[in-house]
Amino acid sequence: MEVFAALNEHSSALAEPAALQLEVEKLACAQRGEVWVSEMDKERAKVVIKRALAAEQARSFQNARDLAQEARALHPGSLEGALLSAYFRAVLKELPLPDALALIDGLTMPNDRLRAEAAYRAGRLYSLAERPNEARARFARCVELNPNHTDAQRELRVLQRRGRPEPVK
Repeated sequence: MEVFAALNEHSSALAEPAALQLEVEKLACAQRGEVWVSEMDKERAKVVIKRALAAEQARSFQNARDLAQEARALHPGSLEGALLSAYFRAVLKELPLPDALALIDGLTMPNDRLRAEAAYRAGRLYSLAERPNEARARFARCVELNPNHTDAQRELRVLQRRGRPEPVK
């Protein structure tokens, strides 16, 4: 009897087109081997990513790393969450630089904004590793993809100034 009650409840829930569409999306994700993520969780992940970036600005890298990982838990398919998680783990020396760069380079970013952000993060890691030529190339790529990326512009100017010989007095 309980089985029939459960089936009736489930079938009445699927009578609405929106609920049916949702179940179709979940099934399609399962067939592709992907994890289904609700729109609400995707939005929550975006908010958590913004909080991670704010923590980075406050120089709280442990908090930023934790928030990036929380965003990944909310939305495992989030490329920005994966990028920031790898970056912050490398900054905190929890992930070796070559591994972090391989993770960042392995992400297939769908648009120029995310490609620019990946180039910027890789450039920052190269700067931290004191590899200015690689950093300069990544920052230049970032500015090429997103001319309004002020952080990359600033980093590029700093590296260009460091590369010039000091004037003799």
